[in-house]
Amino acid sequence: MLPETYECLAEKMYEILEKIKKVYIDGSKVADYWISKRFSPPEEPFLICGVDSSWGVKEFKGYALYAINAEAVICMNGLDYEKLVDVDVLLPFKHVEDRLRLYSEIVEAKLIFKVLSRYNEMHGLIDGSLVSRVIRPIPGVNKVVMKEAFEKHENILSEIKSKALTGAKEFWCDSIIYAKKFIDEISIEESNQGYMLFIEYFEKLVAYMTLVEKFKDRLVFISKHSRTNDYFKESFKPDMALFETYTTGTGFSDPSEIKKTVVDEKSKWKLPNDIHSFFVETPLTVTFVRFEHGHP
Repeated sequence: MLPETYECLAEKMYEILEKIKKVYIDGSKVADYWISKRFSPPEEPFLICGVDSSWGVKEFKGYALYAINAEAVICMNGLDYEKLVDVDVLLPFKHVEDRLRLYSEIVEAKLIFKVLSRYNEMHGLIDGSLVSRVIRPIPGVNKVVMKEAFEKHENILSEIKSKALTGAKEFWCDSIIYAKKFIDEISIEESNQGYMLFIEYFEKLVAYMTLVEKFKDRLVFISKHSRTNDYFKESFKPDMALFETYTTGTGFSDPSEIKKTVVDEKSKWKLPNDIHSFFVETPLTVTFVRFEHGHP
């Protein structure tokens, strides 16, 4: 960092602080959406499972060696654990970090699917936003690649979708990333054009479509860094920052005020038609919750 950078910061410090503090909204409006509530432990045993994952990668000149770990912590008369681990070479050698993030999201979906299938009364917690998991594409995958992949490899995509929707053991339990079994069927030229990347992305989409379709009333997606403006569309700051600024007690934002689906019509170009149709009709309950006084 150039020394002049610190001089510039010193000169503009108070101006920057004022911009940070500025809310651009009447703070009294925030309280109108906040429902105060004191939380206490449930009287009856509550079955709950939390899933999270991590990944690491070592890149070499011609390939990347990666490892993915995922763990489900199951709270049911004590703690139990379910784990998934994968170590492999990433092929094709493209968009490494974006694809490993996608792999992690696939693994989390499969792990929570296994646990919720086993315990009928259990609720599943997943770290991260459902919306971002559905609409965040992979670099190199666009509408043209999508269309051509369906034309040339409809049999592969149909198999992936069928295995997911029917709860097939080889999709949900026996494979970490089911799409990898097709790597030899996709030519190097096609992989370079993004077909293999789309097939992996398609696996993630159908995994979450199946997960939501089967367990929608038992899933909670937790976004700790939400950037949405569902409550305060007139604000430059996200809803989460405003609730954190203007409320301090335990409680939650009124979910009945937000009428929202997982995706909207504007995201249609990002998704295959049938998957977009499913998520655009799937309602999403949005709320911000604080369990301890004075905490975020």
